[in-house]
This record gives sequence, structure tokens and C-alpha cells, in this order.
Amino acid sequence: MIIVPAGDFIMGDGASYCGANEREVTLTRDFHLGQHQVTNQEYMEMVQWAYGNGYVTATTASLRDNLDGSAQELLDLDNVNCEIQFNGAGTFYLRESPSSYAQSAYPGGYDPANHPVMMVTWFGAARFCDWLSLQEDLPRAYEHNGDWSCNSGDPYGARGYRLATDVEWEYAAQWNDERIYPWGNEYPDCSRANFRQYFDDFCVGWTTPVGTYADAPEALGLSDMGICWIGAMIGLCAAWDRIR
Repeated sequence: MIIVPAGDFIMGDGASYCGANEREVTLTRDFHLGQHQVTNQEYMEMVQWAYGNGYVTATTASLRDNLDGSAQELLDLDNVNCEIQFNGAGTFYLRESPSSYAQSAYPGGYDPANHPVMMVTWFGAARFCDWLSLQEDLPRAYEHNGDWSCNSGDPYGARGYRLATDVEWEYAAQWNDERIYPWGNEYPDCSRANFRQYFDDFCVGWTTPVGTYADAPEALGLSDMGICWIGAMIGLCAAWDRIR
């Protein structure tokens, strides 16, 4: 976990659609952020632990919640892009995705263990945080009360693991110099992040192992922030980071 010191910053860039909401924001507490996105291996090991403790149920097609009377889908095991599988007899395992995109990106095959986990729902990301809290005997941030609010609507006061807020994530990504991108103000290219440049022009065409790109912001030591920053999945990417 990386400690991100408290401070203030200008949220929004003043140029795009979010510019209308440009404002100074102050974070009064330090917080911890996972160094990189959660990997297939990390998520699979946690799911195996949760399954063994009765916190989830599973079929070969779906992983579902079993805490607080919830049955929300946590992981779409049946999706072609999901690299975590269930054998139907109590064991989870990893596989290379049969997706044509994955095969094109890695024609010689690849080890999915250190790649970011995919096909996790928001509920699956929230429960990952709760499982970490349970393992460390901390209060769960997402005790289910019908709306899945974090710490009863006060995420900053949560003592257990939780997902990053949009404020915390943007603060960490631009850090202390109002940079446009996590690495600075230079225009994105494939040496800095894995992204889709044009309609059919991909840097890689599939996920890359965590830590593939230089830490950015370098001063914090956070990895692969640019993958989320450039894409349209900022909220989902934040879900892979654990904050406490």
C-alpha cells in the first residue's frame, strides 16, 4: 500500500466538460492506495478464501455474494474475457482468455496471473475490500443495508478497506503539480500507457501485466494510473485500488 499525504488541489481541468465543476478540494487525512490494479491471481486467491468461508456462492457461470442476505453477481465467470474460472467442485483457477483480442496480442500465449482482473462488477470490487477487512479483523465498509453505501454515507470515516472516491483518485493521479496526465503533460503514447489510440489502433490490444509502465506519478510510486486515466473506465479502474 502507498501512503498518499493529505493536501489540496484543483479538481477538474477547466477545459473539458468537467471544467464547469473545477474547484479547489482539500483532503484533510492521509490515505493508503494500492500500488497497482488488483491482479487475476490476487482476486482469485481472495475469492477462494471467501468461498471457503461461505461468503460467496459459485457456479461455473457466476460468482455471487452471500453476505448480509445479498446475492449480487460479483464476477461474470461465463464471460469470454474472464480469466478466473470455477471447476464446479470448489476450486478456482486461471486460464488465458480465449478472446480473439487476447490471442492477437499474445500469439505465443501468456500468463494471466499478473494481469489486471476483469469482468468484476462494482459489487465484486466492494466485496474485495470487505474481504480484506475481514481478514484483518477491521470493520467492513460495505455492510449491506439495501443501498451498499460506504460506511453509511461517510467513506472518509471508514476504518476498513474501501474503494477510492473520485476526489482521492484524481488527487493521487495528478499529485502536486496539476499535471494533465499521471506522468506529466506529455501527450499519451504507447510507451506511457496501454490504450486505444484510434478506432482500431491499439497499443497492445489486451491487458498488460501490472507494473509494465513507469510509476506515475513517480513521486508516489503508483503504477499504471495512466491506463485508467486515458480510458473511459476511470470509475471501474478506481475499483481495483484498495484504500484504507
